[in-house]
Amino acid sequence: MSEPQREAVQRAFNGDPAEHPVRILIATDAAREGLNLQARCADLFHYDIPWNPARMEQRNGRIDRALQPAPTVRCHYFVYEHRPEDRVLAALVAKVATIGRELGSLATVVFDELEHPGARPG
Repeated sequence: MSEPQREAVQRAFNGDPAEHPVRILIATDAAREGLNLQARCADLFHYDIPWNPARMEQRNGRIDRALQPAPTVRCHYFVYEHRPEDRVLAALVAKVATIGRELGSLATVVFDELEHPGARPG
């Protein structure tokens, strides 16, 4: 898709459902960076599982961000018994949990700094 085509799809997806009634967007990882899709979307379904958990977080971040009007954002993953991808998913979930325990959330660090500039030891 060309850049103007991508921008048109993004405008339609974020637009008023009365004007743009299609509410499903299917995208590759090209949609993981630089897109704001939170205006009218609070559900994301991961069809595939990337090896890098940061990519999954980037995907989730398209809808789970400031100015999200929905009180709850839901990120869904397909899980099937005995599927190799599910071993990857289990490893990613464990890895993200470890990162969260060891390093905390980057978003928390950023928001804390915005609320209390210079309060963190450098």
